[in-house]
Amino acid sequence: MTDDEIIDKWMKHPSCKGDKGQIIFAPKQWVGGQKEADETQTYNNELKLAIERVVYHNEKYFTPVANQLILNEHSLNIQKHNRSKTDLSEREIEIMLLICKGKVDKEIAEILNISEATASTHRQNIMKKIGCHKIAEIIAYAIRNGFYTIS
Repeated sequence: MTDDEIIDKWMKHPSCKGDKGQIIFAPKQWVGGQKEADETQTYNNELKLAIERVVYHNEKYFTPVANQLILNEHSLNIQKHNRSKTDLSEREIEIMLLICKGKVDKEIAEILNISEATASTHRQNIMKKIGCHKIAEIIAYAIRNGFYTIS
């Protein structure tokens, strides 16, 4: 089957209708300029592979460039998540856990042998660091990030 026949068959495939198919391309050659022979060959091989996976194996296909973009974004999300878990000091985590157990500033102060004002300041710092405004949001954050589980 020639390249044109493969492309023509692919263009008639149901996966190409409606949502523009399942092939995710981000080839640098499309950015502009004249393609050189080796880039054209690489592009043709990549297109054939994509068509084969989508049409014959009902898979999704991502070009190497698209894969790299996806992996970079995923890596950034993991880094943000890990950073958010470690931005709190040990004392703030301790106070967050007491908040999760329903303790108020006065009770936290008594348990940790600190002033009520210090307990309140820690709570405010926690809220600022995790970007929330309500006690319920602190609890939700603690559960979502694995600091606290409901038993």
